[in-house]
Amino acid sequence: MRVSAAAAVFGRAAVAVFAALTANIASAQEDLFGRAILSYQKLDSDLLSSSGFRQTYDLRLERAVSDALRVRLSFRGEGNDGTSGLDGTSDAKTQFRQYQPGAELLYTLSAFQLQANYDDIRTASSSGDLSNERTLQRSYGRFTWKPDRLPTLMVYGEKRRLKDGAAATDKTEDSVFQALDYTWKGLSLGQNARVQTLDDGGTDFARKSTDVQGLARYESTLFGGRAAVSASVLAGLTRLDERARSGTAVSVPLRLTIPRALFSHDDTPLDGRDKPLVDLPALVDGDFLRPAGIPLGPDGASYQNIAVDMARFVQLDTLRVYVRDAEGHAVRDGGLVRFDAYRSDDGLSWIPLPGGARTSFDAAQSLYAVDFALVNARFLKVVSFGTNLLDTQVTEIEVLQHQKFAAGEVKRTDIRLGSGTATASGKLTGWLTLSYYGLFNTTTQTSTTRPELSTNDSDQIASVQVDALDDMNLIGRYEKRVVSQTDGYGQSLDAISAIAHYAPLKTLDATVEYRRSKQDLAGRTSTSDGLSGHLTLRLLKSLDVSVDAGLQREGAASDGHPATHQSLTAVTYAQVTDDLKLTANASFQKTSYEGGTPDDAGNGLLLPASKDARYWGQIYYRPGPQIALTGRFGYASSAAFSGLTQSYRVEWYPFATGTVSIGAVYDEDLDSVSNRRFTRIQVLPRWRLNKSATLDLNYSILSTYEAASEGGAAFSLSSRNFWATFTLAF
Repeated sequence: MRVSAAAAVFGRAAVAVFAALTANIASAQEDLFGRAILSYQKLDSDLLSSSGFRQTYDLRLERAVSDALRVRLSFRGEGNDGTSGLDGTSDAKTQFRQYQPGAELLYTLSAFQLQANYDDIRTASSSGDLSNERTLQRSYGRFTWKPDRLPTLMVYGEKRRLKDGAAATDKTEDSVFQALDYTWKGLSLGQNARVQTLDDGGTDFARKSTDVQGLARYESTLFGGRAAVSASVLAGLTRLDERARSGTAVSVPLRLTIPRALFSHDDTPLDGRDKPLVDLPALVDGDFLRPAGIPLGPDGASYQNIAVDMARFVQLDTLRVYVRDAEGHAVRDGGLVRFDAYRSDDGLSWIPLPGGARTSFDAAQSLYAVDFALVNARFLKVVSFGTNLLDTQVTEIEVLQHQKFAAGEVKRTDIRLGSGTATASGKLTGWLTLSYYGLFNTTTQTSTTRPELSTNDSDQIASVQVDALDDMNLIGRYEKRVVSQTDGYGQSLDAISAIAHYAPLKTLDATVEYRRSKQDLAGRTSTSDGLSGHLTLRLLKSLDVSVDAGLQREGAASDGHPATHQSLTAVTYAQVTDDLKLTANASFQKTSYEGGTPDDAGNGLLLPASKDARYWGQIYYRPGPQIALTGRFGYASSAAFSGLTQSYRVEWYPFATGTVSIGAVYDEDLDSVSNRRFTRIQVLPRWRLNKSATLDLNYSILSTYEAASEGGAAFSLSSRNFWATFTLAF
């Protein structure tokens, strides 16, 4: 479809939608939703300037056909006509058209549920003499059957098709997944199978993946609840048939299964003890449209920590962050959001990946791709810096491992996986509790073209808890971890720790931990002694204080460069009145080496020598429903640079009816790990003309600066944006 033809179709669709908006809709009741958004947008940045008139039309019909059947039909059409100029060149006419029809069917009975979805995004664009067409189609269906006292059956199928002429992309992915689960008393049995096919016409590559797994789990309590045991066994077989059909070498991604996804908002990403990661299953639930609760747009902030626990050591080099707006529509631009990547051995102490990470935004699939050098890790996370002007909500994540194929290479790979866990705990007396946790994994990968690779890893923890007093307990813990691979990579860890927890009052809670470990990681042997503490104190009914501190001394036997890691975080909250809340935060982290920084400090095994200090205070004041003020003022410093960090937000409703609102945002932040600075200024007035019509203005200035790294150059980018938007809805 040429752009001119697309324009004609879009025009007819726009007229039809607008007619529906203005027609008599009494018979539609509340099942029909329609909206027209008309806006003028102007952008000026260091590299690009553009302006244009944008139209967006939404029409959605949701109808309960019966008690069991519900249907949703939707259509979105977008268009933009304007001009753009790149790096001082003369302005060229631009045209953009996008159509997104969608449908969802949900049929539910007491033991039966059927869900089917279809989304189709078709885009036609032109700039000067250049034009492009892009298609993204996604359809999926889910069938679930949960009969009483019988196994639960779930079948899921999905098809994705991405075609982009300018990017020479023509990719089709098909996936069918089946799972069977049965629980009887404390015994759970499960089986699942997945078949996936990939046909990438752009690189002339094809893959078929067949995966079968079986799972058994047993849980029980003994002796009247004084003891508990559990054990699980997982066995799986994966077969990959891959073929590079073209006459040139290609690099293709292999999507890996994520056992656990985690999240926290933490501005000290090197140490996760002060703000621990928590499970967020919505990041890996297969729903690419529904927000998972992590904003990267105007309502968001930097330092969104998105992590994965792969449950075993795997090789990976890309993490994808899928985003949509709050209504599930694709985000058309990634803004100035950037991600840094970290690895960890325990999910608490994090090390930046060597070589850093590169962030790119794929508008066709509405995702951020975070690429980094191939790493062998169990825990990995990406941390955002900067925000987007557009509504941007994280919906799903994926981790990938890129593999290189020679021209015409045909390969069959078999992967055999075995995994087991065991836990046991028992309260021998009223004051003594023993517990054990064990994790065992074995993986063997054989290929027709490459050497066999086997990996074995185990992690065992035994602990003793003594409840010496009603308000005090002591815990002793021993951990043994061993990882070995036939390619020579290995890790071993022996660690002991002692923990004292004291809570004599509801207003006082204190924990102190001492840890000593010996580790051999990829041939580098080190011993470590660490002391950490946590204190939570409520001084008054409305005044809380929280302090986390840590000191770790690491002696490296193989290179003679002992390291010292120091960390301190203190936070206090004060609810002065019902309208006024004060918060103060101070954090300090430092890593130093005796005798100079080791030559291998940049290999991803050691923390880089660094110093990071952050101090800020925040005031939140809401004297009434018509105004809310937030002010945050602080200072951050690192080895590269230092400066003020500020954040000010205003929400003002001059009239009691709330018909007019004025919002303003000013943010300035520093990232001492990646040596970046980000500034945002936004003014956001809104006038609600009536219940169906709204006028929004948005004036924004964004800038980012990255200090020069070794062998590189400093980088800066700024943009100024103005939008005037009129929305008509029913």
